[in-house]
Amino acid sequence: IIIIIAVTTTMAMNGGRGPFSPSRPSKCIVITCTIALIFSIKAVSQSWRLLMTPSQQARTQNRSVASSIVHQTYQNVFSYLTTDCPVQTTIGRCIKRVYRDENKTVPWWFQTMLRDAPNHVSGSWHNQSALNVTFNHRDLEFCAIEKVGTKHWRKFFCRLRNEKQDEQRPFCAHVDVAKDSSKAVFLRDPLERYLSGYMDKCLDAKGITEGHCEPTTVFLNKTSRLTEGLTDKKLLFEAYVDAMPLKWNLHFFPQSLYCDGLFRHIFSYDFVGIMGTNFYKELGRMG
Repeated sequence: IIIIIAVTTTMAMNGGRGPFSPSRPSKCIVITCTIALIFSIKAVSQSWRLLMTPSQQARTQNRSVASSIVHQTYQNVFSYLTTDCPVQTTIGRCIKRVYRDENKTVPWWFQTMLRDAPNHVSGSWHNQSALNVTFNHRDLEFCAIEKVGTKHWRKFFCRLRNEKQDEQRPFCAHVDVAKDSSKAVFLRDPLERYLSGYMDKCLDAKGITEGHCEPTTVFLNKTSRLTEGLTDKKLLFEAYVDAMPLKWNLHFFPQSLYCDGLFRHIFSYDFVGIMGTNFYKELGRMG
């Protein structure tokens, strides 16, 4: 229908002659058909939305809202790190510089993160390595991130190097690798990683004894009784989400900050895997 209207309009504008009349080549057909195409796209888009179920429409709307929140958070907060953190400077120094910059106005939770991060995201235990282990006989340098299988990765690399690992010696000695070594890292869905950290460090009996459910004055101090009345697990988790940024624990920093700032080096990695439902396939892809 839209195309018929476009052609009829063009004929009228051509004095009754057809849109492709050789006596008067018309530019109007280009304009009207372009307009018709735009209206067609809009009509198809609206029709597709009408065909979507309410749940599908809600998910689409939620995704757009979530994308907007992520974009705004990056622009207003994390962009400070990406613009003020050259590769030549260690991630620890970058974070300290942004933290001390009084000209930047950032949310309180980001300020406390900057305060606590330098002592935790640059630890040597994040850099696991082994010599001559990849398929092309190159050294391997692996970025191990808390709550992305770190304990298992440490055991794996210790076994590769025939080194003993136990509770008294949880970390193997660091090995210097060649400059052309292969680099690999596994990442995890941030929300899944956060929930895993909470369940492991705040609900599990062994995790609680490690003292990583911070701030400890809120969650591990029996005399303060700040969470005594929170028997509902959901309410307790909500309380943790609100209080956790008061004292950031090394298991909860953004993954992009580990290993000297992954956001600066991720494109130099030979392998980036995802720890999820297809984890074993990802291991096979890693080779």
